[in-house]
Amino acid sequence: MSERMKITKMSDSIYLLNDNDSGTAYLVLGSERALVIDTANGYENFYEIVRSLTDLPLILVNTHAHPDHVRGNVWFPKAYINFRDREQYYQMFEGDFLPEAIRGLEPCPIENIDDGDVIDLGDKKLEVIAFPGHTAGGICLLSRKDRVLFTGDSVLARTLWMFMPTSTTLVQLCQSLENLKRYADSYDYLLTGHGIGYDTPELIDRIEAAAKSVIEGTATRVGEYEAWGGVHPCVYYTGEDGKDAPLVYREDRIR
Repeated sequence: MSERMKITKMSDSIYLLNDNDSGTAYLVLGSERALVIDTANGYENFYEIVRSLTDLPLILVNTHAHPDHVRGNVWFPKAYINFRDREQYYQMFEGDFLPEAIRGLEPCPIENIDDGDVIDLGDKKLEVIAFPGHTAGGICLLSRKDRVLFTGDSVLARTLWMFMPTSTTLVQLCQSLENLKRYADSYDYLLTGHGIGYDTPELIDRIEAAAKSVIEGTATRVGEYEAWGGVHPCVYYTGEDGKDAPLVYREDRIR
């Protein structure tokens, strides 16, 4: 069916779709509809992969507009994404480095989705929580019935990039993390945009503590991170399997 996609059934209604360890998407089944959360890198027909798992009507939501989360959109009729990432969304389908499978294909039309919106799957509803941070238009999705928070790349147990041109400040990141805690009684697990299984909500606290240590000038677990032809400062927090995970930021985007 797929040469790249590792599919894990997390529960009776949630599938994790790991695209060759370079991005994680999800399929959430309801009684009447199914929700596709992100569409991976576009190396394979993501619609066909999803269709091998369910024949329910599909709703597609992108957590943010980065290539490893939206390029499979070319095989879908419509997607929902926060319009603060709208310009960036279309840029992800330009240039000379597109996967062969999607060259010549157009990104599907998008509609805006924002904080407080609700996605109705029949027997369950997922709530949209705005999360300016990794990108200005980042969102999380809360399934109270599953007690799961889908975080995209807003909260990660590996590397959290906050140095990109469209990332917000570390102060805004902390505000978004604090906002997630308002819903803490409604989720027991996190499913992230680069995870291989469940993470615990304590990850939110660890990321926030690392960001605050930079803001307050008290950071001690610091280093440098090389990416995109440059070297960026980072501060470490405890991530996947107890390993150090870097929060990578820019000196001019702290406050």
